[in-house]
Amino acid sequence: MRAQASAATIVCVLSACGFAPQGAESIDAPGTSDANDASDGDLDDDGVADGTDNCPRVANPPPQRDHDGDGAGDPCDPCPHRPISDGGGDADGDGVGDVCDPRPGQHDRIARFEGFYDPPSGWTMTGTWDHDPAGLLRHASVVGAAEFAVMPDTLDQPYQVETSVVVDTVSTASNNPARQAGVAFSATDALDTFYLCSVRDDVGTAMPARTVIARFTQTDQIAENTSTNLANDLQAGSTFRVRAARGATEQSCLGTLEGTTAQPVLALAVEPGKRMALRTYGLGVRFDYVVIYQPTP
Repeated sequence: MRAQASAATIVCVLSACGFAPQGAESIDAPGTSDANDASDGDLDDDGVADGTDNCPRVANPPPQRDHDGDGAGDPCDPCPHRPISDGGGDADGDGVGDVCDPRPGQHDRIARFEGFYDPPSGWTMTGTWDHDPAGLLRHASVVGAAEFAVMPDTLDQPYQVETSVVVDTVSTASNNPARQAGVAFSATDALDTFYLCSVRDDVGTAMPARTVIARFTQTDQIAENTSTNLANDLQAGSTFRVRAARGATEQSCLGTLEGTTAQPVLALAVEPGKRMALRTYGLGVRFDYVVIYQPTP
């Protein structure tokens, strides 16, 4: 679900979208507050009156993006990708809502959020990617090759990267045995070595879709751990989430599909790099968002 306050358009990318990391209150930034803010009805000095501002204490100029449509603008929403109606509260008080907190009881923050409102600026695309006008990053082709959309930022561990995937088309070709989509993380700049967190569904087997954490070195998969308790096969209309975790000693992949979850873990064996990419193989998909959690400094 998406909502915005006006028809004005802005380019919002991970490195420059006016998103204030959760876990620390930001007032009047990047605006220029003064003693008259309270009296002029615009506390954060972002040009939107407090009465209609969806983040009255965090500067977010129009169109005041609200990705999940719950009335709280992205910069001040404790879960910008999950509506508050999914659940409320912040039990550990870290600024990340309980419904999306990757580590309840420990202090994390939402370090970066990309809602794909506009074509992502600075990303490197390999393959047939485009931008869905509804606000998703789309890969329409079901070619039998891995294709990537690489985020321009670098990531220092530890972190967790979450994305949501809508399946549009599924390859039935025998040369596409492992239909999957997800996140390639800790990747080298050349994308020849990385860890993969995805939901995978194989052609010609009775096995349902499953969550996969895999390690690729010099483009060859050399290790894999899977959990097979996801419900049903991937098909047009399926929606799933994956959350990749990059820790000091191990990698994990939390996959959710149709109300079921699985979380395989793979030991850290190589430390490839600091890139993160979205990846698809044998599926036509749309990525709805990317959210990155990191420990609160």
